[in-house]
Amino acid sequence: MKLMRTAKRILEKLESHGYEAYMVGGCVRDFLLKLPVQDIDICTSARPEQVMNMFERTVPTGLKHGTVTVVEAGIPFEVTTFRTEQGYSDYRRPDRVHFVDSLRQDLSRRDFTINAMAMDRFGRIYDYFDGQRDLKRKVIRTVGEPEDRFEEDALRMFRAVRFSGQLGFSVEPEVLNAIQNQRQLLEKVARERITQEFQKLMQAPFVEHGLRTLISSRIATDIPPFCYIQEGLNEASRYSMQGLTEPERWALLLCHVPGEHRMQFLRGLRLTKKFVKKVKRLLDILDSYESIVQAEQIPAYDLICLGEEDAVSLLKLNQLRFTQSLDINVEQQVKAVLKQLPIRHPQELCVNGKDLQTFLNRPPGPWIQKALNRLAKAVVEGKVANDPEQIRAYVMEDEHDE
Repeated sequence: MKLMRTAKRILEKLESHGYEAYMVGGCVRDFLLKLPVQDIDICTSARPEQVMNMFERTVPTGLKHGTVTVVEAGIPFEVTTFRTEQGYSDYRRPDRVHFVDSLRQDLSRRDFTINAMAMDRFGRIYDYFDGQRDLKRKVIRTVGEPEDRFEEDALRMFRAVRFSGQLGFSVEPEVLNAIQNQRQLLEKVARERITQEFQKLMQAPFVEHGLRTLISSRIATDIPPFCYIQEGLNEASRYSMQGLTEPERWALLLCHVPGEHRMQFLRGLRLTKKFVKKVKRLLDILDSYESIVQAEQIPAYDLICLGEEDAVSLLKLNQLRFTQSLDINVEQQVKAVLKQLPIRHPQELCVNGKDLQTFLNRPPGPWIQKALNRLAKAVVEGKVANDPEQIRAYVMEDEHDE
């Protein structure tokens, strides 16, 4: 694996200059769990300026906190000096950072035991806080007292929830109790950071487990914007969301929430307009076709207006909601129904607005789109063939009848 080989070369170079260096944090956790390792962070006894002098391509990412990004073989690695931290007046960043020479001291400042392990280039694990035991127990536990860790960075409470969804782990009762008692600190955290964590939760393999943890944490009881979607959390946590896209998961969560609360929730997070628009469209579709669970049940004209992607989403979500199961062949079923239709999208109609103006000798106006929609409906319902001459005759007859 190129990522791991390149990281080991960085460790070897740091060690050749007399410094300690280890892979650390989430990459070690995922390695031990035999999960894909997406990126690798490195900790070292070398100071930031020494790291920058040692490597050809570096970026001073956060010198104040001891972090330099080393770019090796085109891959960025965050290399951070061993450090301890003091004071968290903004409940996020340390007021003071002290560089140290001890790996154990560095690991002791981290959030959870499963993220507080290091590994050298030979694969030896350095685990001072029983992280490996917690991996086997499938437990999320803080390094030290949970109250202290959450006072340092309140977002860690939401990270505990997210990791429960990402890994399918349970939050240790003592940690969960601390979250319940300190959840108000989350109001001091920037919404952008909370949004990122919630998005990661909604993408996670065990999202329904994470949602149940969110409910147990009582964060949704009174912390905006989650307090607006308690009903949705309770309902969505009952379903397995495997096989759903991210927008589909959000729609499943929010379809059980009253309309005004949906918007309060979406506005309360820092989401892209494009993503919100997609989720709102799926919610509108679900509201319009509440009981439909098979492709054949969708009226032909409605099907071509929805399009294949949205029709598949509708069926997947309704199947989960009303049958508690997901038909893996739903996409093929939608394709099969569309294939039987003379047109699969209103734009496949063989005439356009200019043709209608010519047929009827009328000026442009809103009537054109309405007429095109009526024609597309007539074509898919078999009232007229998708042929220019037949459509012309149909339009002229329709105009005469009016």
